[in-house]
Amino acid sequence: RTTGDALELIYHGTIARRHGVDLLVRAVAALVPEIPGIRLTACGEGVLLEEVRGLALALGVAGSVELPGMLPLESMRGLLLRAAAEVIPLRTDPATRLQLSVKAHEAVACGVPVLSTENPTLRHHFGDEEIRYFQPDSVDDVCVAIRELRRLPAEAAARAARAAVRLERFAWRHQKEVYRDLIDALAAGPGAGEIHHLQGARS
Repeated sequence: RTTGDALELIYHGTIARRHGVDLLVRAVAALVPEIPGIRLTACGEGVLLEEVRGLALALGVAGSVELPGMLPLESMRGLLLRAAAEVIPLRTDPATRLQLSVKAHEAVACGVPVLSTENPTLRHHFGDEEIRYFQPDSVDDVCVAIRELRRLPAEAAARAARAAVRLERFAWRHQKEVYRDLIDALAAGPGAGEIHHLQGARS
């Protein structure tokens, strides 16, 4: 996590242009002079993997960026628990604006702070009090979020704790009631009842 000069970051998932892992590597390169112990583990495969590996080499941060490819599911929890934060640097396009990141939920379930691109779908589930959002396509703003993580680890931990409470509302034991009520209302036909209370778990 955050110990002395060390700062462990993780990204896990597809490594493609839309996921912005190259932006995260550039942010790490920009921060190495001030945070020599920064380290990124980006787990996963994808069409941009070799390009990202080459970028890390070209920027002189191959020793700070680990790209192990696809890892066994059993090893992921340990990697997440060692991380100071999961970073999700999505580029913005019509698809990613609608994307609900599973990796965010997995990190939250492990009690790991999440730094993410501003995303309306993710924000519907987690607000500013639970996830630290940054502007899309901005290496500078990723750097700002990482600096803040290092400077204010207790605040990041508190945000992660609030996110875990929010995540509990999305558990099936709660959502099955919402789903069942929705099906009952639809089965009853038009005008049979109000279903505005089913518009989301955030209400």
